[in-house]
Amino acid sequence: MTVNIVPVIKFLNNRRIKNIIGNLSIFVRESKIQAMTVVKVFCFGLLDIPNASLRQIASKMEDVQGGIKLTRQAVIKKLSQCVELLKEVFKLAIEYSMAVCESLESDYISGITDFSDIILCDSTFITLPDKLRSIWKGPGGKRGVKSSLKIQTMYSLFSRTIKKFELFKGAGVDTEYKDNIVNYVNEGMLVVTDLGYFARGFFRAIETNNAYYLSRLRNKTIVHIENSGGKLIQIPNLFRILKGKNVGNTVDKEIWIGARYTKQLKCRLIAIKIPTEVANERIRKAKKASKKTLSSYEIELLRWNILITNAPKEMLSVEAACALYRLRWQIELLFKACKSYLNIDKVGQCGAAQLECIIYGRLIA
Repeated sequence: MTVNIVPVIKFLNNRRIKNIIGNLSIFVRESKIQAMTVVKVFCFGLLDIPNASLRQIASKMEDVQGGIKLTRQAVIKKLSQCVELLKEVFKLAIEYSMAVCESLESDYISGITDFSDIILCDSTFITLPDKLRSIWKGPGGKRGVKSSLKIQTMYSLFSRTIKKFELFKGAGVDTEYKDNIVNYVNEGMLVVTDLGYFARGFFRAIETNNAYYLSRLRNKTIVHIENSGGKLIQIPNLFRILKGKNVGNTVDKEIWIGARYTKQLKCRLIAIKIPTEVANERIRKAKKASKKTLSSYEIELLRWNILITNAPKEMLSVEAACALYRLRWQIELLFKACKSYLNIDKVGQCGAAQLECIIYGRLIA
């Protein structure tokens, strides 16, 4: 693996690491292992060692720092402090990378000032060694995953900081985390989530807090529209909206989601047609992944980005909504890259603190 080290060195400088240490009151002067040694080893020294042992970690630290000799026990005693340090460094790293991504969407989002804050939420699932199932319980079932965890992230677009970064057992679904999000949300905030959090009760709870949500629309969601007589009618599929009269490349329409005899949720449906070459690639991948032939309706949906929100038009345009959702994808892509290229989901038999150090180190990288 090749890493462009120049921007990394500029970002992970001694002053920044010392500031973190000062705020956390860890890594006292008597400590053998320096904070910068921890950062260098867990972020870069172990990238090519998916199942690093404590002896290998100690050896890498000796190579980086020079003049020290470490036992496995010395490393074990330091791991809990290493976790706290790497967690703070990761928060800074994702804030740094997200700030770069924001500049790409600045034309659309720079004018969004009516919200008190915009929170981007995402999570990722990581399979762990079975021996950790008492700490990090997995979903079990057909997948047979006995131990796993989920990383839940909440990022503030206005302050460019991580507001929540938490590790949870992987046995549940994202909707189980929704109460944590709702409890954090204040009046005027906009919360941007993916389909893992999709639930009418969750959206209604955000609305009850006088806040706003932005989410993709789940494909099989029951949708109603109002007819000319003011009566709600269920539409069999979204063709009626996406291929209606005077529909161009964008759609912005009032809908209600939920079955007829349930408490339906009123919201805006926002859709924007994606470029032909992007749509064709999306369709190609969907066909390859599907076990059955895609219908013309399923193919048509792949040509659109379809979102729902309760934010009024004057606060959130179609273009701004889609730009915000692309920013949320940056967190998702970061997690995907970590699992694909940095072996974040291929750790060996290790303790909980050692595991967290490895996860944070690779996320930073």
